[in-house]
Amino acid sequence: MVHRRLFLLAASFLLLTTAVFAQVGNIEGIVQLPAHGGPAAGATVVLYGPHPGDSLLATTDDQGAFHFDSVAVGPYRATATLAPYLPAMGGVFVRPGHTAHVNLVLRAVPTGIGRVEGVVLLPEHAGPAVGATVVLFRARGDSLTTVSDDSGRFVFDSARVGRHDIYAMLTGYRNAHGEVFVRDGLTSRVMLMLHTIPVPTFGNIAGTVIYAADSLPASGVMVTLFRMRHDSLTATTDAAGHFAFDSIATGGYTLRVVATGYLPIMREVGVRNGQTTHVTLVLRAEPTAVVEGLVTLADATPVAHAFVTLGGQGMHRFMRTMSDSLGHFAFQHVAAGHYVIAAEARNQGHTRQALDVADGQTVDVTLVLNDSTGGAQNSPADPNAADDPNALPVKQFMANNYPNPFNPTTTISFSVPLSGQVRLAVYDVLGRKVADLVNEYKDAGSYHVSFNGENLPSGLYFYRMNAGNLAHTGRMMLLK
Repeated sequence: MVHRRLFLLAASFLLLTTAVFAQVGNIEGIVQLPAHGGPAAGATVVLYGPHPGDSLLATTDDQGAFHFDSVAVGPYRATATLAPYLPAMGGVFVRPGHTAHVNLVLRAVPTGIGRVEGVVLLPEHAGPAVGATVVLFRARGDSLTTVSDDSGRFVFDSARVGRHDIYAMLTGYRNAHGEVFVRDGLTSRVMLMLHTIPVPTFGNIAGTVIYAADSLPASGVMVTLFRMRHDSLTATTDAAGHFAFDSIATGGYTLRVVATGYLPIMREVGVRNGQTTHVTLVLRAEPTAVVEGLVTLADATPVAHAFVTLGGQGMHRFMRTMSDSLGHFAFQHVAAGHYVIAAEARNQGHTRQALDVADGQTVDVTLVLNDSTGGAQNSPADPNAADDPNALPVKQFMANNYPNPFNPTTTISFSVPLSGQVRLAVYDVLGRKVADLVNEYKDAGSYHVSFNGENLPSGLYFYRMNAGNLAHTGRMMLLK
């Protein structure tokens, strides 16, 4: 018995020694179906050796396994094929006396089709949405439609590969929307949550239209109520100037009144649930005065393309135009009042003068530009303006404040290049106005205004300056 064991041990050692000295080893592996489909039984495996023309052939068993015994040492390439799948390839290196392992996974033939499955749920965790219509849209317009089952689930078995929009619809609820990307031969999953339709709320608007001149009611005037992306409503004022819009959805609206011979009215109103919003609209006669004239140099040469502005104290905006090729300009529909008219042309000078306008009047004025190289001058109509340092023209529209950060006061300095209405206000980070510092007509020049934040909390604030169609916003920090 002992001699037999010694003989078997010697034989095994002899075989191992022979394999090592013969420079051979073994290869074994498994071929699998795609997408975790299990073993690929009956697949053909071809082993290509390190030398051209060398190849070995094997077939996988029921477990998808294959093996090659006593192959020469070196690199090999294994290829597995099985209809109707695409081939699988892998590399392996054989060492003397060792067994190399390799796993090959077959690939499915691309079909351009995938699968989408999901569930539609009711809002507020109310459970599955039974009988919901589910529509799968693709960019090019093709779509698939199905209905969710008793558990709210749905399936699209033949969805084209690519990105899709998916919607779920059920009566009594707002639509649910999602996106899903379909991959070839794979299943994509999506969950859609329906939304509760808000209970509509309603309110009323009641108002009066009156004339500014005598405060008498404006009867027979059409009032239009409109809301963005919504149809408009109209009403006509009665003998007392009253109008009303009843049972309209809550939210923000715009009231508009247009009457011949009067300036149009635009008013923003808000409607609250169960409440009536009252508003008074004042019709002001359309200005009929005209200011026109000519811009020239000192030698009476007309100046083309000069900027001409007309503004007055307390005006909400100023008027601006440009002289034509013959130096002419005109302002139509000017209201009665006291104005300052100014003209400026690059490299040719500037001027300004006071102007009084009456209703229905046509004012003819000639604006003579001063020599821009001779310093800032004023027209003879405003002889005292030369003593005002703010009368010096500036070339930039700008604003800044110092100190910044500040506690509790800071000085805002600003410059305007052209005369006109100037607004300067301070806002908090939520966009609420906390201070109105300037709202008046200003001549072209530089100015300073102080802002006191003693009654405000520490934080970031914004100051916004408007001059005509120009605007500037700056930031400042209040630290206490």
